[in-house]
Amino acid sequence: MKDELIQWVNSICEQTKKIWEETGRDKRGYAIFYSPVKYHPRFMIIGYNPGGGDKDFLPDKCVQSEHDYKKSTYPLARNMRKIFEGTDLLDDLFESVKFNLIFFRSKNKKDLNYNDELIKFSLLKTTEIIKILNPEIIIAEGFGTFEEIINLYPNQCKEIHDSFYDKKRIMRRAKISINESKILVLGLIHPSSGWGLTDEIFNKLGRLIRQEVLLKEGFEQDNTICVFSNDENIIKEVQKFFV
Repeated sequence: MKDELIQWVNSICEQTKKIWEETGRDKRGYAIFYSPVKYHPRFMIIGYNPGGGDKDFLPDKCVQSEHDYKKSTYPLARNMRKIFEGTDLLDDLFESVKFNLIFFRSKNKKDLNYNDELIKFSLLKTTEIIKILNPEIIIAEGFGTFEEIINLYPNQCKEIHDSFYDKKRIMRRAKISINESKILVLGLIHPSSGWGLTDEIFNKLGRLIRQEVLLKEGFEQDNTICVFSNDENIIKEVQKFFV
């Protein structure tokens, strides 16, 4: 990492540790980056908040030296690999920046409401991370996470569209504008166990993500393809790439 990036990451780590200490030092702790940190990644993966328990808390390690999804065997990591394995984007997954919307651990979303200060801090830092790192595409793990991200940009977000498979909504997409950047946000049905997800759904999600990458690249190159086009002719032309 460049020196200024290292300093910025260290600052986030120190601020997180400080507010954790000031709000009671909950033994479950926090976790920030599950990957190395880099500018302008193709993908930024955002979950809701850390799983695990106090045994997983490593206060002096807020950045992973290797992407957590490369070798980890817990269901979310395995299923994210499944989504990308059928595409040519697996290396981009491993090169992505992964963190959670809320840095602090809890059993579930409801349990997290114990401290609004920690939530507000995390959301503020999330907007800072997105602005500084400036990803091409954000992938939100779960529709709840997608909606929270979109709600951070009430005046800068537009064009929300959904994708379905066998009458099940499996992906949402939107576009947010930050400064001069247009960032695509894709919300996936939560890729963990317990949602009745099949290999067919994982494969479909992978194809949809690949399609969005192609559309975005075409949109940025010559403005002839709309990222959120509902034109069936355009969609059919793009789908030729995935047959």
